[in-house]
Formats: sequence, structure tokens, C-alpha cells
Amino acid sequence: MKLLRSPLRYLAFAAVCGLAACEDDVDASDAPPDPAGLFWDNEWAFEGAYVETNADQTLPLPTDLPLLERIRYGEGGAPPTSDVMEGAKVIFEIDGRVLVQVAGADTPEYFWTDYKVHDEHTMRASIRKSIWFPYDYTFDEPSETLLIQPDAEAGGAVMGLLLDIIEKTLFSGALDSAAAKITELLFEDPRVSQAIDAFLYDLIHGAIADIPAQDPADVVAWLSDVLRQSGIVGPEVPDAVLEAVLTPIVEELLPLDREGISQALVDKILESDLVTAITPDRVERVLSFVFYRRVLERGQTLDSIEQLDIVLERLPPPQD
Repeated sequence: MKLLRSPLRYLAFAAVCGLAACEDDVDASDAPPDPAGLFWDNEWAFEGAYVETNADQTLPLPTDLPLLERIRYGEGGAPPTSDVMEGAKVIFEIDGRVLVQVAGADTPEYFWTDYKVHDEHTMRASIRKSIWFPYDYTFDEPSETLLIQPDAEAGGAVMGLLLDIIEKTLFSGALDSAAAKITELLFEDPRVSQAIDAFLYDLIHGAIADIPAQDPADVVAWLSDVLRQSGIVGPEVPDAVLEAVLTPIVEELLPLDREGISQALVDKILESDLVTAITPDRVERVLSFVFYRRVLERGQTLDSIEQLDIVLERLPPPQD
């Protein structure tokens, strides 16, 4: 893949330099090397995501050290891994897009993240087409590793990208990967299911101020968006059909107690004929993780991130 991409990149870069040379009447060979070449002229693999949080963290994150320690030593006979992102590759395209190939996937995908390299030490990035935050970066030649340190304000956004990668792995990647395994360990924590149950119960009963849900139709609309955005329900299912299936499901959830309401919702969706793109085991894992993401995005935990360092390892060039 890289062999096909590199000539195009160099041609594009050479064309830009050539135009500049014609305009300024200078030799293009005298121009300093573009620091962005470090990014787009290499392919990278995730080596680690290191997160520090403050006392405001109330719920577990998939990057928490206790969870990572359990996968690093190959718990239960499983092979040891180094990090929750192990197996995922990163490609910085010359046009500014960031592609990620999750563990077990055949091809990289655009994760709605873009970057701009300013100089040999600083870059900017926009995750999910959001605010452009500054990042410091350092490349260590002996270890072939790239350390990327986002601005403190960008911690929640970068965690969102990591959550995107985990979600995509659950949807179509390797279920025996570190990213999938970490979610199993994450959901062993009773705080996770309790938080999801509390969120969905309050949502269904209209108790969340910034999510207008005055009747079952509002809850159905919210669930429809979640199922569409996550890819669990594809475009082949008409909106009218989706609404017709979800309406009685929501009505059946109304009299239920708080505890276990999220599992009841997952079970009812599995019992319907809505999902055909992925297998039932993936549906349950993706949907549970998506619900937990909604909880994290509303609470203090993402705001508690004080530092989030990403370490990438430069991959060797492909052999002819």
C-alpha cells in the first residue's frame, strides 16, 4: 500500500516545491526538508497511550493502568500485549487526513481527524472535525518512536479518538485483540453497568435536562441516532421500520427498575430483526460500549484527563 502511495506523495510535494522555485527563482534543493515528511513518509503503529487523571475521575477508562496491567501479562493464558491500542496502525496522509487501521482490519479508514505540522517540534490536530489543538512531538531515532503530547485542553478529544478506535475494533476488528479484551475487563467493573443503567433509566424517564425526552417518541429518536451512528443498524433499514421496532421496545422498558435496564435494552434489540451487518456477539459488545461512551462524554471523567501521551512506533518500509 505504501509503495503505491509514496510516489504520489513525492510528486505532489515536488510539484509544490517546483512552483515555489519558479516563482522565487531559487533552487528547490536549497529548501529545508519539510518536517511533515516524518509523518506522511512513514507508517506507524500504536505503541502506547499514557493517561494521567486527577481526583475528578469517577469512572474507569480503557487506558487505566490496572486494566492495562491485566492484559500486559497475558491473564488467563492469553498472550501478553503492550497496550490497549496494540495492533492498530496509523497513516498520516499528505493531504492532512489521519487514517487508522484497527487490529484485525484489512484496510485503514479515515477517522475524521486531520493534522498540520508547523515545525520540527509542534503540530496541530482536529479530531472529529472539532477545535484545532496544539501538540508537541518528538521523534527518537534510536528507538524509532514518535512521542505526541497534546495540549492539556485536548485530552478529552484525544481520548475520544481512542474510544473511536476501540469501538471500530469491536465492530469489525479482531475480537481477540487488546482493544477488545480491554472492554471485557472494563465491563467487569460494576461501576460501568451501574452508570449505564442510571443514564438509560433517567433518559427513558425524561430526567436528563439536556436530552429532551418527554415521551417514548423522543427516546426512540435518540436510540435511532445511536444505532445509526454506530453502524449497528445500516441504511438499508428505513427510518419508519426502525421507529416501528423501537417504539414497543421503549414502552416495555418504562416499567422496569433501574438495575439491569441496559441489558434488557440490548437483549430486546438482539431479539429484533434490525441488525444484519454484524454478529450478535459483536452487537452486544458494540452497543454496551457505545452506551458507556455516552456516559463518559457527559460526566467529569473525560475532563479529569490532565495528560495523554501517544507513542507511535515507525514501521519498517515494506519489502519489494
